[in-house]
Amino acid sequence: MSVSGGVFRRCLSTASPYFTQLWRSGDVAPPGPRVKTFRHCAASAEIRMTSVSLSVNGLPECRIVAYTPAGRESERQMTMLRGLRQEDPAPCRGRDLDCGAKEN
Repeated sequence: MSVSGGVFRRCLSTASPYFTQLWRSGDVAPPGPRVKTFRHCAASAEIRMTSVSLSVNGLPECRIVAYTPAGRESERQMTMLRGLRQEDPAPCRGRDLDCGAKEN
């Protein structure tokens, strides 16, 4: 069952006086661009990507997330990784990986 934003906010406000205080003060920000940091086994540095989440009209449960490099170094790393994909579609195969993403 889907819950509308207004119903969700009312539930949070009822459950948390702190949320109510933040909401009334305007300290609660709407969704917007975020910077996420990724590690890739073949990259020589962390890759910082700006993500933008877009809603799909008529499908409230669906979102599209677009990632773009956040800076020249990340752009260089992505260019290098695209080149590796042409040579070997799985450059990290067999490696002990600690890959993932974190929000900044």
